[in-house]
Amino acid sequence: ALLLHKQFGSKAHVELEIEASSSVGAENGHTAGATSDTVREAVKAACEPPMTSSCCWRGGVPRWLVDLLVLLIGLMLTGVSLAYAITEGTGSEEEQEAKVGRRYIWFSILLCPVGCLLRWQLSQLNGKAGWFPLGTWTANMIACVINFVLQLLLVRLTDLSVLQQSILSGIITGISGALSTVSTWVVELQKLSMGLPANTHAYWYGLASVVPSVALGLLIYGTGVWTM
Repeated sequence: ALLLHKQFGSKAHVELEIEASSSVGAENGHTAGATSDTVREAVKAACEPPMTSSCCWRGGVPRWLVDLLVLLIGLMLTGVSLAYAITEGTGSEEEQEAKVGRRYIWFSILLCPVGCLLRWQLSQLNGKAGWFPLGTWTANMIACVINFVLQLLLVRLTDLSVLQQSILSGIITGISGALSTVSTWVVELQKLSMGLPANTHAYWYGLASVVPSVALGLLIYGTGVWTM
């Protein structure tokens, strides 16, 4: 069963192969029913992940221990990022200017959970507008607007301090970077394209994502830069 699973990749493919083998065996006069049932049970055990209880993770590890470990790692990363965000701001103005390219990274790490949580909340909108992935689309549009507005501020406001520049860049990379998604958008396009040529949902979703974002970029960022 394990060999079949590795060769054919999924339980459905394995069962199709078993059915084909059983048919060949029956045509040749062999008794294949009991063998195929036995193999099918083995395939089910090999292909399906083990069930986990409400109190334990895979391998019997207590769930509270996993939660505690994740919490400690999160606190450690937050503490390190906060410490670097503060210490990178020390020194003369020239030294701080040289550190802008590094300091905003720590602000990005501190702020990215905001984008993650907002994206998670918006994902609940998916499925509420028929075939259209409203949650993913909304998250991408909000991220685009945040990017355009804050980048325009960085370009137009030449008297921003090093700290202000770092925070604005951190919001762009941290919040907008975690809020927006290309990977999920591509997967959704691929799934919708499977309905072609019966429907053109994939084309409409692609246009609804690209055209408004480009238009918003020209309207917000382009207009602001061209009128400087």
